[in-house]
Amino acid sequence: MAVDDTDRPALPLTIAAAHFAACAEELASGARDAGVGNAADLAEIVERLLSGQRDISRALVRLSALVRAGHDTGKLAAVPSAELIALAEVLRAAGSAAGYSAEALAECGPALDVLVHSTDEDTRL
Repeated sequence: MAVDDTDRPALPLTIAAAHFAACAEELASGARDAGVGNAADLAEIVERLLSGQRDISRALVRLSALVRAGHDTGKLAAVPSAELIALAEVLRAAGSAAGYSAEALAECGPALDVLVHSTDEDTRL
């Protein structure tokens, strides 16, 4: 019988999270050390970071729901209830904060458009 892989992630989530952390570290240090290229590159980077920030928000909210479900079903009964509820709440709040950060980042879209359309492709940032 064939196994249906449509519901399985492409990578184990722990590996995906490690990859994400490595990429975020590279973005943080790369922007400082080598610049970001031109205005169009900056706009693309910000757009992708915005998408990633929205995904982070959803991931944290999902983790919160999983912890809460583990509490509610008793699967995590070995962990004190107050700690599970607190963990779920912190994850949910962090997810909300990441969502607010994404909304704030989205506000720079018009300014990025002006920057891209006002600079030459050869203008390095």
